[in-house]
Amino acid sequence: MTQSSSKTRNLLARLSWKWLIAVLVMVALVAVALQPKEVTVEAGTVIRGDLEVTVAEDGRTRVKQRYTLVAPVSGNLLRVDLKAGDTVKADRDRVFAVKPQPPALLNQRDRAEREARVAVAQARLAEAKAQIDKVKAALALAERQAGRQKDLADKGFAGKEAFDQARTELLLRRAELRVAQDGVDVAASDVRLAEAGLLLGEGDAGTLEALEVIAPINGQVFRVFRESEGWINQGEPVLELGDSRQLEVVVDLLSKDAVQIQPGAAVKLKHWGGETVLQGTVRLIEPSGFTKVSALGVEEQRVNVIVDILSAPAEWEHLRDGFRVEVDITTWQAKNLVLTPASSLFWADDQWWVYRLQQDRLEKVAVEVGRRNTRFAEVKQGLTAEDRVVLFPGDEVKAGVKVKTM
Repeated sequence: MTQSSSKTRNLLARLSWKWLIAVLVMVALVAVALQPKEVTVEAGTVIRGDLEVTVAEDGRTRVKQRYTLVAPVSGNLLRVDLKAGDTVKADRDRVFAVKPQPPALLNQRDRAEREARVAVAQARLAEAKAQIDKVKAALALAERQAGRQKDLADKGFAGKEAFDQARTELLLRRAELRVAQDGVDVAASDVRLAEAGLLLGEGDAGTLEALEVIAPINGQVFRVFRESEGWINQGEPVLELGDSRQLEVVVDLLSKDAVQIQPGAAVKLKHWGGETVLQGTVRLIEPSGFTKVSALGVEEQRVNVIVDILSAPAEWEHLRDGFRVEVDITTWQAKNLVLTPASSLFWADDQWWVYRLQQDRLEKVAVEVGRRNTRFAEVKQGLTAEDRVVLFPGDEVKAGVKVKTM
């Protein structure tokens, strides 16, 4: 009996040890399974640098000044030989001709109308000449300011930004002078046409010859409204001229973006078909907006912003009227800021956060964010330069998790 009890106790003891070992192994396996897994993350570095915030949108080019030439008198329009794209020289090339009907004596009303047209044309010519004087004065001032800023910059008393602004103003004034000179040429042509119409009504025998209309500007033919020979009424459009070397860019922006832009803002013109990025500046934000329906059927309030091209014409000589360009307009810029990659930020609990790497562990840090663009965001508080942060944090990324970087 004693020997049997001893065997039983030994068997129970061996079973107890086996169960204990099995329980310990299971506990160890569960502990290992419950330990946080190492997560692979992509990391970026907080830097100190310059930040530029831009508004990006598609735009289209257009000629600054278009001139629609109309029949100066009623009569027989001779066939127009010019085609769209042909070039013409001011005060030299004939663009079309009209053979007027036989002159008739003017009654008092018709004479008064034609004399009024001459007076209006002469007034517009005087206004165009006055505009040239105004633009020349502004150009002279811009040249003096650019010269002063260059001297100050060379001596180290002024920054490059002030010199660039003065040089931009000088380029704009020169462009305005070219446009104003074209305006005088067109106004002078209108005076000649109005005076010719008055002479026709006075029964001048020479007026039975075809009345030739000469190109008022150097440029190209954009559109031909009437090509075939036939009767044409006075004032009916025949063709349209313009100078493709004097282009501007029109960008229609959302009104909430347009309010952030000021005249003189720097502009970059990209993906227009050339290899270079063209430089430009905002000349005008139009004072009135319009409603446009987006591709998704949403009504949007938009505003046209007009951009002047500052790059040399030789860089964009193949750019023409109505071409598409991508436009980046600078709305804000600053230097020497603490910047974190924009992809490191995430929003939670009404606050911006990032995950900062502390050796091989993660720390959740609240940050105060200022301005931002598609690549970087200004950090006002929470991070310092050289900090390492997680980019594109996913659901597996949490504070305290052990990580390894890609």
